[in-house]
Amino acid sequence: MIPATGKSRAEIARLLGVSRQYLYDILSEKEPISSAMAVRIGKLFGNGPSFWIRMQGAYDRF
Repeated sequence: MIPATGKSRAEIARLLGVSRQYLYDILSEKEPISSAMAVRIGKLFGNGPSFWIRMQGAYDRF
């Protein structure tokens, strides 16, 4: 469960159209958030892709 969403990781993966493993890899910082994934996540959560791209960029700088 991802508390802020009230949804399970499996459900979020399904809503994003990706495998659970791919979502787990993103959440465990093994995979970056690509621009295509930022678009999907932004649509799902309603905050747009630029938020997620900026967050990935900030993470990449450190």
